[in-house]
Amino acid sequence: MWNYSLLIRIIHSKKIFFLILIFFVTIVQCAPKKFFSSPSFDGYIYLKSVKNEKYKINALITFNIKNDLLISNFINFKFYSQLISYECGQNTPIIIEELLTENPYGKGIKNESKRELKKAQNLISPSYPSLFKETCV
Repeated sequence: MWNYSLLIRIIHSKKIFFLILIFFVTIVQCAPKKFFSSPSFDGYIYLKSVKNEKYKINALITFNIKNDLLISNFINFKFYSQLISYECGQNTPIIIEELLTENPYGKGIKNESKRELKKAQNLISPSYPSLFKETCV
């Protein structure tokens, strides 16, 4: 005769294992991957956001600004994000949308100043070749 309580424990432990595995895989897919690092900022790409449509690649990238180069109105904006589109072989991507914020993931106070956004664009532009190496084969 089978010991039903042992069988139920085995089934239960397998369910827990698979749940943990699913959560781990989900977190890994959503986690950003660092593609660039400098004393001024770190650049991250969200691999799940990368979409390849014929010759164009769309991607969401985020920059964690380390220096206080982008201070405006006594608020420290440290997170700059871009939704970009580009073709492999291009030197600069087309910026579809951009966001400069106080906290990660677009939270906190947002800076919508064209001048500050342009400063952020100029600051992170040296990272584009590393991004293209990461996504273009």
